[in-house]
Amino acid sequence: MSEAERVEEAKLKPITHLKEAVDLLLPQDRNLFFRLYELVDDRFMSDGSPRPNGHMKIPLEMREKVFRLFKDMVGSDDSDEVCKAVENQWTVFVTDRYSKRKAIFNPFRGSRPIDKNIRNFFLEDIEDQKKKSDCDFCHAETSTPEGEFGRFKDDVGISFTNLTKFAPYHEIFAGPHNPYEMTEEDFISQMKKALAYGHTVYNKDPEAIHLAWGMNFGYKAGASKVHQHSQVIVCRGMMHQSEAEEFHEAAKLYRKEYPNSDYLSDWLRVHEVLGLARHFDDPESHDGIWAVMSLTPSKERHAIVIGSRNSGYDVSEKFARYCWHLVNFMMKDSNEGGEGVMEFNTKLFMTPFGRGEEYWSDFPPMFTIIDRGVSTAITSDFGFMETSGTVVLSTDPKIIAPKLFRSLAQAA
Repeated sequence: MSEAERVEEAKLKPITHLKEAVDLLLPQDRNLFFRLYELVDDRFMSDGSPRPNGHMKIPLEMREKVFRLFKDMVGSDDSDEVCKAVENQWTVFVTDRYSKRKAIFNPFRGSRPIDKNIRNFFLEDIEDQKKKSDCDFCHAETSTPEGEFGRFKDDVGISFTNLTKFAPYHEIFAGPHNPYEMTEEDFISQMKKALAYGHTVYNKDPEAIHLAWGMNFGYKAGASKVHQHSQVIVCRGMMHQSEAEEFHEAAKLYRKEYPNSDYLSDWLRVHEVLGLARHFDDPESHDGIWAVMSLTPSKERHAIVIGSRNSGYDVSEKFARYCWHLVNFMMKDSNEGGEGVMEFNTKLFMTPFGRGEEYWSDFPPMFTIIDRGVSTAITSDFGFMETSGTVVLSTDPKIIAPKLFRSLAQAA
């Protein structure tokens, strides 16, 4: 196999075969991966020899059930083959050595026996509230509180302050009542109004410097209202939100150990050679835009759009559009080329206002989305491992990534 063929083959390997993918990388990229990450593949002992224990045995009485549950995932109509695959399943642990984020991948978990016919209360409430015409956000001028800077309005929406704030400056931007009718215009309008709100706050209060804008889309994602809306907070103090600070601590530690290297650049390189990141040109910036599926996600389908480090306190038009196209790709049905995500969280972190020193100079605008499942009565995507800071995943980012990149390329 030629060097070029090895590089392409590494991108095609599924996440469960990340070890084989890393082995195919060029030596300098393989070394970079292990500089940034610890990889534990449960098929092997630390010396590379096969793991001799830890496999399950499926009773004869259970084999028919196991076959029904996992035949599609295994891709076989042979009961023995399916049961053997389940018995010999393995997990892959990936840990960022600098941020300490840890992810556990096992696609078999996506086929667990969960009743998918349970009522979706989020979808039911969208229609129910529309029929009753009692949605406060549909009557924002009279049914929501006005913030100290007035309402931020345009042709597609209006803003209001949060009745129960979790930041000193906290504004909400409303779109269509049915959140699944959100358009690109709605999304970008809300992003622009959020940034305008941030500038307004900072001009009045120079200690309010940390802006975060995001969306809780669905009950599983933390929404208290079905009406589509996003929120922006601008916080005071020296510290940004935890995830932004985590990035900086990782970058600071990395620079200390490797003075001539840059954490973000090397992080992007590792993701790119594994088929998990792609660069797109942006006429408004020399850095361009990156789209990434993370090796250490916060939850399922964790995707990131990263703008230019020289963006200052605003974003380019193309960055805003790519953020929307990421959301739209996730929401589209799988038969339309998307991921069929029903409920999700998004967030946008910006460089703190007025903080241009070296510590923040390498921090670009970062927009992320994670899938949160669907609003049913009994299921949750947050278990004891997540409360411990480790995420257990059933989706494969190496399968989603090429579809996402094709969708963004077509949208451009």
